[in-house]
Amino acid sequence: MVAILEEAGFGSRVAAPLVARILEQVFEGTVPEAPLAAVRYARSAALPLCLEWYEWRSGNTLDRLDAADPSSAETGGPELDASGTVRVRGIRVDCDDLVDEVLAVFEDRAETGAGG
Repeated sequence: MVAILEEAGFGSRVAAPLVARILEQVFEGTVPEAPLAAVRYARSAALPLCLEWYEWRSGNTLDRLDAADPSSAETGGPELDASGTVRVRGIRVDCDDLVDEVLAVFEDRAETGAGG
């Protein structure tokens, strides 16, 4: 698009900002913002805890009570609370959302018949 405007007689100093303003209007709100590296790290670190939480939540109630040992809590690193929220370096990750996203990937693969 910049090249077309430059060929039409606009210099690159005019064309590039003009195209940027046009594309911002077109794509604003439609393209999801990429997560920061810290957020990606937090989600990666939280995933094993979230999967354990998901299994714990959906399992047998008596087994869950036997497995609950508050004295065995580790200090440092990611922290999982009972509501399914993991805190990693100050970033909160909701396990429900994270597990749903992971399961959706596998469900999409199963629906399309893609093996992996």
